[in-house]
Amino acid sequence: MILIICEHDAGQLKRYSEELAAKAVALASATGTDVHAVVIGKAAQNAAALLGSHGVKRLTVLDAAVLESHYNSDGVTNVLTHTIQKLAPSIVLATASALGRDCLPRVAMRLKTGVVADCVALDIRDGKLVARHPVFAGKALIDCVVNGSPQMALARANAFGVPNPAG
Repeated sequence: MILIICEHDAGQLKRYSEELAAKAVALASATGTDVHAVVIGKAAQNAAALLGSHGVKRLTVLDAAVLESHYNSDGVTNVLTHTIQKLAPSIVLATASALGRDCLPRVAMRLKTGVVADCVALDIRDGKLVARHPVFAGKALIDCVVNGSPQMALARANAFGVPNPAG
């Protein structure tokens, strides 16, 4: 299973989360698995239909009390770590947004795996996630593979584009 961490603003799914969902579904078809999305916050219920239209099969809404009033890095990290341990995905993807850059490296550390940041391309080769990201101020691109489990990557916003929803 591929798990994606999606973001919303007052129930409206952020465009880069839509983009991530479409890319994850394409990767899942290459591996014969499904995509499961996680959205944080109570207002996230509205995101289900849009994610489903892009091919996401399951949605989990995390609305723990620790996430209610204001952003809490430790709270979000704890909830995401627990959720990933429970769902046991082979790949975890998030956008390289403020939330992704803050929490996913912490989650990776707790799960004793790695994360590739700021990816501009994602692909599956030999059953492994291959994440391409820029180095040397964008003058070169390298492909990275996380050998731990789950494989984790932060995708650069607007790197993939959003195809029209399938319905």
